[in-house]
Amino acid sequence: MKMIASAFNRAEEFILCFALLEMSVLAFVQVVMRYVFGTSLTWGEEVLRYQICFIAFFGADIGLRYGAHIKTEVINLFLPDRLKPLMNAFVFMAVFAFSSAIVYFGMTLVLKVAASGQLTAATRIPKFWIYLPMPIGGFFMAVRSASYVVREVRKFCSKADLQLSPS
Repeated sequence: MKMIASAFNRAEEFILCFALLEMSVLAFVQVVMRYVFGTSLTWGEEVLRYQICFIAFFGADIGLRYGAHIKTEVINLFLPDRLKPLMNAFVFMAVFAFSSAIVYFGMTLVLKVAASGQLTAATRIPKFWIYLPMPIGGFFMAVRSASYVVREVRKFCSKADLQLSPS
C-alpha cells in the first residue's frame, strides 16, 4: 500500500511540476509576443487562467501532505502530548468534511455545466473540463485527510496503551 501511495505522490508532483513549467513557458511566450511582436496568442490567457485553477485544486492535496495548510498549532502547544493526536484527528476530520463538500458541490457544478453544453470562449473545449479539477482535487484531499485521521487515532490509541500497561 505504501508503494502505491508513494507512486501516486510522485505522479501528482510530476504532473503539477509539468503544469507549472508549461504555465511559465506560456506566460513567457505571451509576454514576448505582446511586447516584441505586438500580438499575442488568442487562447493563451484563457489557458493560463484554467491552469491556475488546476494547480490550485491539485496542489491543495500536496499542501495537505506537507502540512502547509493553516492548522491549530497554538492549541497543540497547550495540550499534553498524549492528546495532540486527538486534536490532529479532529483537524483532519474538518478537512475531510470540507473536502467532501468540495467534491459534492464541485460534481454538481460539473454535471450542470456538462448538461448545458457550454464551450470556452477561445479554445472551444467543453467547459465542464475546466471545473473537473475541483471535485477531483477535493476527492484526493478527502482520501488523504481520512488516512491522516486513521493515522492520528492509531497514534492516540498506541499512546493510551503505553500509559495503561504496567511498568
